[in-house]
Order: sequence, then C-alpha cells, then structure tokens
Amino acid sequence: FSADDVSVTVQSQRDFTEHQLEKYNGLDKDSVYVSIEGVVYDVSSDSRFHESKSLSQYAGKTIEFHSVEPTANFLLHDIEKYPRVGKVSSPERSRSFTREELAQYSGSISQIVRDDKVHPEILVAIDGSVYDVSYGGYDLYGPEGHYNVFAGKDVSRALAKMSFSEDDINSSEIADLTAEQKESLLTW
Repeated sequence: FSADDVSVTVQSQRDFTEHQLEKYNGLDKDSVYVSIEGVVYDVSSDSRFHESKSLSQYAGKTIEFHSVEPTANFLLHDIEKYPRVGKVSSPERSRSFTREELAQYSGSISQIVRDDKVHPEILVAIDGSVYDVSYGGYDLYGPEGHYNVFAGKDVSRALAKMSFSEDDINSSEIADLTAEQKESLLTW
C-alpha cells in the first residue's frame, strides 16, 4: 500500500482546536486526521495511521517537521495526496466586547478570515461569557445555519427563554426573567 493508492475526495472544511483534532486518532472515531503546518488532512484511508501501525503515533496530532522520524519523512512530502479537511488554530484569549464589537463576529461572508482559519470567527455571548462557536459550529451558526440569528450577539435572554423571538435575541436584558428561566440560563 502506498500514498499513491489514496483517492482524494472533496470534503467541506472546518476549523479545529488541538483538543478537537485529538479526537480524530482512529481510536474514538473511524476518521484519522493529522495536521501539518496548521492544515488538517484526512488520512483515514491509509491503514498505517490506525492503531498499532507504523504511523499511528501521529494520528490526531499536529506533526512538526523537526519531530518526524526519518522513516516518516515521506509523509511531509506526500501529504497533499490526502484530502484537506480544515485548519488547526486557537481561539482568541479572553477579552471584553461591546455589543458593537461582538456584532462584527457574526460569520458574515464579508468578514475577514484569519490566515490560520477556514471560516470567519463566530462569537456568541451567554451570561457574560463569550464563546467562539466557529470551531465545529460553522454549519450551525454560519450564514446558512439554523442558529445564525444568534451569531455576533449576547443571546442570554433568548436561551434562558428558549426563544427565537427577534425581541429576545436582540435584548441582553435578563433582570426580568423568572427564577426558572434564570436557572435555565445557568445550564448553557
């Protein structure tokens, strides 16, 4: 079996954190992914990456050029034969956002995409915390997603009330929520 035998299929790409990539190690899922220079490749079709095989130590990991054993150097040169499935990056560190700043992270097609990401960042605020839902959630929160109405907003009120009402989505007011709704907000 050689890398030349691998057929390339087009897959939609997504953003991964290092932690998310680790789940694609061939043990917990059938899919095996590796990352080289921030790009994630699907190497599932190559049996050498599966459990107890010659390249299994790289499964679900970011491979650094300097850390590759000489016997696996071919991988660095032949990696483009495998389908690209995304990029690995880290969400921005904690910071405060005004409502106007948060609105800039709605996943809009016109939004600038960081070089280390596939999709624009999508942020959602819930009860004072801001979450980057673009990692694995782009299909849900992006322009075509069911939850796109939440993108770039403080959705505390809407989630507490389990509401898709425009008034609830566009208001961060939670003082008038019932005790049950406030309890529901804590579960998010």
